[in-house]
Amino acid sequence: MTIKMGLRCFLVLVSMIHFGCALECHNVFSVEKTTCDECIRCGGIWCSDPKEDKKCKNPLNALGDEWCPGHKEKAHVETIARDGLMFSPEYLEQVAEINSAKVTPLKLNGYRPVKGIQQKPRYNVYNTTQPSGKSSVFVKLDMINNKLQVITTVKEGFCSQNSPKFEYVFVEVGIEGVEKKAVLKYVVPCGCGCSGEVVPADQEYCHGFGNLTCGACQCNDDRKGKFCEKKNCQDRGDVSTSCIGSSNTKEQCSGNGVCDECNKCQCYDEPTIQGSQYFDPDNDCKDLCTTINYSECHVDCLISNTEGPCEACGGHDFIQSWNETLLDQRDEFNRKMWVNCSVNSEGRILVYWAMKINTFIYMMRNDQADSGALVNTAGRNVTIPVVIGLIAAIAAAVAAAVGYVMWKGQGALPAAGSNYANIEPEDSVGVNPLYKPPTSSFKNPMYAAKS
Repeated sequence: MTIKMGLRCFLVLVSMIHFGCALECHNVFSVEKTTCDECIRCGGIWCSDPKEDKKCKNPLNALGDEWCPGHKEKAHVETIARDGLMFSPEYLEQVAEINSAKVTPLKLNGYRPVKGIQQKPRYNVYNTTQPSGKSSVFVKLDMINNKLQVITTVKEGFCSQNSPKFEYVFVEVGIEGVEKKAVLKYVVPCGCGCSGEVVPADQEYCHGFGNLTCGACQCNDDRKGKFCEKKNCQDRGDVSTSCIGSSNTKEQCSGNGVCDECNKCQCYDEPTIQGSQYFDPDNDCKDLCTTINYSECHVDCLISNTEGPCEACGGHDFIQSWNETLLDQRDEFNRKMWVNCSVNSEGRILVYWAMKINTFIYMMRNDQADSGALVNTAGRNVTIPVVIGLIAAIAAAVAAAVGYVMWKGQGALPAAGSNYANIEPEDSVGVNPLYKPPTSSFKNPMYAAKS
């Protein structure tokens, strides 16, 4: 009892394994990436001509000479037959294609039915190379005079995904009350003979993105199309936000790249574009300066300006002391590694240089280029030295006007200083020796810095 139960469990396990590897054939004639092996296993006919668009066809649909002439992939097996005393043939080996009924006539030598006794023909599928193959083999027997007609059909599902080029089925046929039997061996094509003939990364047909097998491009997972000429965008969750719903190319990919057909940013990588090696394809191709400026921890590291690793960003930032000679450092592609940046921190512009190696960001401040605090004047940001100059100019002008009025009036104050001693009335319309022009312009260092 225990042995029988163990055997039963083993057969169930084998059945489950086979079921898990079963081939889905419901859409094999319409899926673009169907392979020759899949086509044959599902009963299709394959065209190995690279120029043919429709590779796999159902034998029941349009198989005239106009489709794939001379390139139809079919299994070729030499028929082997041997006659016996009772059956002709007594042993027969032939091809049984999936879903195609195979009709085999067996001649009965010297057979005479016994009057009053009905001798029915019998069959037994007694051997198959597939664990559950017997359930996919259907046999029908017809007796016509002294001939026995055997109609055998191997249904789809017989071949598994791991099947070799051929699988086999043995069917034993006999007549009730007759000892002798006939054996029919069916060779079932479950793969293509050309499957082993691979042209790797074929340039002519597959654009270098796939292998040419049985006249068809087997594309890499990220490619599709007859010639692997298209990107496979299915099930991709890494699209760039700036590529969706925007027709303005300047807004896409931060102006540092272009959107591909999968709505993914492809960043520019020209050596002539400063900092192009740092454009982030996973973040709309943002440059290194933008990446730093929009991160609070990076800015905190800049403000602290403490040399060495900065813990604000988990130790991935390193503050380098200002060293102008480092600015000419170049990578293996002769691109400058340091890029010029600036950030507005609480009204003050901090000028710095940055570079990135792997996940580590290196920054160094140029304190001499930093501007003063910013104030807002008529909608424009003007630095404090400029504002002080304007205030001084206004104050000087007011003082000059007041002095003139007081001098002209009767109650004008006496000129106590020596500089006033030689002022004559006519000098009031000339140059005031006490007047010095105010500072009316200031060179903003930020005009030279990359914002």
